[in-house]
Amino acid sequence: MKKKSQEFNEQRILSHGNPNETFEKTVERVKQRIIHTGDKPHVTVARQLELLNELSDFP
Repeated sequence: MKKKSQEFNEQRILSHGNPNETFEKTVERVKQRIIHTGDKPHVTVARQLELLNELSDFP
């Protein structure tokens, strides 16, 4: 994979924004991105936030 493509892909991975970021900060960042982006044709903001909460419960 080209370096530029790899860098772009790494930026798109929501959970890999900052290696020094706490888990709680990562969840909050993703939550804010979901809210900012809004509903998608196939899923609402509310459902995305439900899924985020469920996934954040895993150890």
